[in-house]
Amino acid sequence: MSGPLSHHSSVVFNDKMYVYGGSYNFNCNTTVYCLNLLSFVWTKIKTKPEAGEKPVGLDEHTAVLYNGKMVIFGGFKNGYRSNQVHELDLHTFKWNSVTVSGD
Repeated sequence: MSGPLSHHSSVVFNDKMYVYGGSYNFNCNTTVYCLNLLSFVWTKIKTKPEAGEKPVGLDEHTAVLYNGKMVIFGGFKNGYRSNQVHELDLHTFKWNSVTVSGD
């Protein structure tokens, strides 16, 4: 992805900010970027799916930090609303699709 991202989410964990999703010129981003808050150096994080699949590119979603994981909910993918939950373990960088239930 070249150019500025918009509609992404981020969390801060262990002196690093992790950024996921967003879009640039109507193209959704699937890369996780990391900003080291001590050195201010950006890197791309190589992730892999664990149980379930890595989420597709999302924008206008939300993310929270919970137990060392970046938990992502909702957003838009390919112009349609998503109601899915994915988590990225920030120790192993493995994605996991979370099954949810209820109203």
